[in-house]
Formats: sequence, C-alpha cells, structure tokens
Amino acid sequence: MAALKRKLNLLASLPRALSWVPDYFPAAMAKTYIVTFRSHNDDRPSKFIVVADNRKQAINMAWEHGGPDFQVRFDKSSGQAQEMKERVAEGAVKSSGNHAS
Repeated sequence: MAALKRKLNLLASLPRALSWVPDYFPAAMAKTYIVTFRSHNDDRPSKFIVVADNRKQAINMAWEHGGPDFQVRFDKSSGQAQEMKERVAEGAVKSSGNHAS
C-alpha cells in the first residue's frame, strides 16, 4: 500500500516537475504549403497541400505520398513549395461561407 501511495504522489508531481519544458522547447509551428510537381512531358502540374515544418520537408512528404505511379510520371526536381499565408486561408474560408448561404 505504501508503494502505491509513493507512485501516486510521483505521478501527481509530474505536471509541476515538467512545467519548465515549454520554456526550453517552444511549440513547433508547422506551416501549410502548396507543393507543385511538373510532369515529365510538361502536360500538367500536380499539386498537394502539405503541412510541414519547412519547404524541403513539404516537397519530400508530397513526393512520398504520391507513390510509385506518381513518381514515374512526375519529376521530383521540379518540386516547388509555396507557403500558404494565413490571411489567404481566412479569405478562402470566408468566401466559401458566402457561397453556402
């Protein structure tokens, strides 16, 4: 019984013990990117919306998500990632809300 009480006391003290963590490790701010790849014959681009920490990661995530069929038809070196701005996303939400009314 005493051992159980010690474990419960330890668990109860964890939130206070870890309260310093946010000071040293700020929250990661993932960004939303539109990633575009050109096809090998340049007939049409393929676009992905990706949430990632940086452009390079966004391109790699989109490339891997595309899978083998996609990778055969598109050129990874043509990958471009454009960060979506917050107000653009807000405008899209507002304009889509107007159409629903």
